[in-house]
Amino acid sequence: MKILGVFFRFAFVIAFCLMFTGLWQVADSGVRVRGSFGLQAYGYEDRDEENHLWLLQSTRFSVTDKTRPLSFHFSGGYIGDNADEFSSSGRGRFHKGYLQYGGMSDPLKIRIGRFFMYKGVALGVLDGLEFQRKMSKNYKLSIFAGMMGPLSRRFEFEKPDEALSFGGELRWTPGNLWHFKKTNVSLSYTNQQRNELETRHRIGLNAFGSLNHKTNVYAVVQLRTSESPIRRIVGRVRYADNSWSGMLEGAFVSIDMADYSWLNGFEHSSYTRLRFALDRNIKSRLWAVGIDGSFLFSNEPGIRLGPFVTIPYGQLGYRFSIGDRGKSDGLWASLHY
Repeated sequence: MKILGVFFRFAFVIAFCLMFTGLWQVADSGVRVRGSFGLQAYGYEDRDEENHLWLLQSTRFSVTDKTRPLSFHFSGGYIGDNADEFSSSGRGRFHKGYLQYGGMSDPLKIRIGRFFMYKGVALGVLDGLEFQRKMSKNYKLSIFAGMMGPLSRRFEFEKPDEALSFGGELRWTPGNLWHFKKTNVSLSYTNQQRNELETRHRIGLNAFGSLNHKTNVYAVVQLRTSESPIRRIVGRVRYADNSWSGMLEGAFVSIDMADYSWLNGFEHSSYTRLRFALDRNIKSRLWAVGIDGSFLFSNEPGIRLGPFVTIPYGQLGYRFSIGDRGKSDGLWASLHY
């Protein structure tokens, strides 16, 4: 009976999606519909010796008008646990659902609905409106406003006066600048709230450029409007040719802890971090050997480093730590097929 109930939930979601896309297609044959349907399951036994079987269903689709720069995008599904007969744990998921005017190369693009926002310092799911306008060949302006999406990603919305979010980004792409090519610079601002409490109020500057076709440089500066203004300063250099590739990064990070957060009672401090990675390609970038590591400079310094090998199906390595770093000594693997 449990599986039957889950089946009916899945069937309802799929029927709704098919009905929506089908109606649009009947109304106008000049549309393109793309989508996918997925089902994942994983089980485990908890410390109380209770068995769990989580089912996760995902549905994604987009409907695009072939004659006009208009499209609709949706991503959602269902999640539930058979341990409670999918009653309290079972819920619908609404990751995104928005109407978009304009394409990637159009000078004007507008989105309205629920969508993921990543514009410099702005980060999160927004229920609202985004306006993008290419002002000239080298300048593009983005402005957004609305409400923060619920953390549960349910088919529900936050109250407008409790989860206000707004901000924007100005992007400059001069191309060649001094010794850099493909230069990209952006200035961003955001003010995000949840439960009438400010969660993110920042100003940011991002910059990217290529010294040549082998070397890229990236820099980030993020500032807060609080007593300790520096949130993050990062500088990174990447190099790659047919035989070698490497990365060197330096960063200063200040822990972002809201005054009202219960985590604010724990001791924390700012830190400086140095990271590096060096690879020696053996054959067509499918086989390689290398070493990576990070050095943490705070009240108690720490080091983490180790060698690794790259194979056609992923990476294998060994890592050990010294000082004030999370203990992670031992073998590790990241495999894919």
